[in-house]
Amino acid sequence: MQYITGVNSSLRVVASVTFPAGFTVTEWADDADAIDITVKDIAEGAMGAGANMVVWNVPKIIEMTINVIPDSNSDRNLQLLAQANTAVANKLVAKDVITATYVNQNSGAIQTFSNGALTKAAPANSVAQSSRLKSKQYSFIFESTTT
Repeated sequence: MQYITGVNSSLRVVASVTFPAGFTVTEWADDADAIDITVKDIAEGAMGAGANMVVWNVPKIIEMTINVIPDSNSDRNLQLLAQANTAVANKLVAKDVITATYVNQNSGAIQTFSNGALTKAAPANSVAQSSRLKSKQYSFIFESTTT
């Protein structure tokens, strides 16, 4: 039997300028996936005129989306990171290089995502039709990952 719980998972985020000591994300949303890693193509292929298959590897970025509880400590830290890296008039952009380390406390699995950037963040809270605050979503891209 495989035990596959994600309970007590955490994500340690280190941002080179804004949070050089890092912070840990633990307050995951209950109405959206906590951490979602987009499946990426690692190779492509084609058939030549002689019916021979050729395959080549393609470099692709790694996309990660996380969803946290609005107004939680995790959300506040992610909002500061987003504000520091948002381009607006008359403000320098932090240009943080992000490293994120996922830890599953139950299985002991650790995976580090490196050389990344924050690419999407909601600038404010949204309210769902049910009158509750919507989960806050943040997206990152990374160049590589190691286990």
